[in-house]
Amino acid sequence: MGTLKERLIRKAIRRHSNIFPCETKAGFGRSFTRANGRLLFWYNSADDSTHVVSGKINPSRRIPVRKPQAKVQGAGTAAATARRRRNGNRPGLN
Repeated sequence: MGTLKERLIRKAIRRHSNIFPCETKAGFGRSFTRANGRLLFWYNSADDSTHVVSGKINPSRRIPVRKPQAKVQGAGTAAATARRRRNGNRPGLN
């Protein structure tokens, strides 16, 4: 679990000594949401009311999002596979 997640859980415990996952969540691991550069932690307190604490996500520690690769025409055909193997999978030669 990341340190920001741990800090948010500790902050929630300081505010409400007994905390529980929201009703629809199986555990605290699924109680986090990312929005607008912040990490939000949703939880229920002992009186069954829902609360949220948040912290700013450090931009230098963000996990890069993979962009979908462009679909290569004929990539799934046997001929295209043979061409890639023959050309060493070099761009522009397939």
